[in-house]
Amino acid sequence: MNRVIKSIEEALYIQNNGVASTITQPDYQYEKLERFLIPLKEIILATEDFSSKCQIGDGGFGVVYRGQLSNRGQTRTVAIKRLNPQDGLEKLIDPLIRDQIDSHCFYTFKELAFECISLNLEERPTMDTIMERIEDAMDFQEHMKCKRMKS
Repeated sequence: MNRVIKSIEEALYIQNNGVASTITQPDYQYEKLERFLIPLKEIILATEDFSSKCQIGDGGFGVVYRGQLSNRGQTRTVAIKRLNPQDGLEKLIDPLIRDQIDSHCFYTFKELAFECISLNLEERPTMDTIMERIEDAMDFQEHMKCKRMKS
């Protein structure tokens, strides 16, 4: 945990002192990524509303479907993975510590992680916000641990 806090403090220092330009990607690179976003409507059409007859596999984190996407007159066969929220990030947690993480704290960490990787830069939290939310979650975790010990 100390390593995580140290990394966050370093990132906060970089953010506050304007050194981040060496690690920040220019906005135009995110604009290029947006070209690859496929509207959900098109995905639903391509997979026939995630029909079992289009299913070609399943496993870690969800089901894979075969579909046809059209773009500028060209039709391409694609594989589309539909993530299973029940099997998501929980699988990534070491089973030896999984039961030690309060579900409220885990939800906070998961929500924060998704906000940090948002394509929309305005939706990304600042390092101050990240620090605050992690500290709040850790305080809550500690509070719940103490509460369990008393009972």
